[in-house]
Amino acid sequence: MSENQSAEDLSDEFLETELQTTSDGFIRARVKSIRGYEDEIFVKAELPSGETVSQTFKRPSIWKSNEQFVRFVEQYGYDAGTFNHLVGDKVKVHPDVPSPFVIANEWQYSVFRKIIGLLILLGAISIPIGIGWVVYHILTSIPLWGLAL
Repeated sequence: MSENQSAEDLSDEFLETELQTTSDGFIRARVKSIRGYEDEIFVKAELPSGETVSQTFKRPSIWKSNEQFVRFVEQYGYDAGTFNHLVGDKVKVHPDVPSPFVIANEWQYSVFRKIIGLLILLGAISIPIGIGWVVYHILTSIPLWGLAL
């Protein structure tokens, strides 16, 4: 982003911002880096305007969904062994707040997975009953991919 932009450049920037703005008022930003330092993890993302936002997470001592960084990673379909692939992917952000990254809270995360599992058990989602129990237990014990987008 330069100081002196033409009307065409501004129009392109605002169009990209509009296209990357979600219906719930967030902006999709591309993750540029994830770095660990001592007991912290720094995540940096680039907005459509070229500006960057970043957030510091406490480094989790164990990989559990009560850890903010773990929920951040898992809501986009990644896990402890694959979150490096989040670099280059798009995530939802609030660009004007100190902690810009959108993170599903632990309660929402757990309840949503259990509702899907219950719908399977009740037959609202068509899966043979024996398999339904297996799917229910899987859904309540692993992350639900794509929750945040």
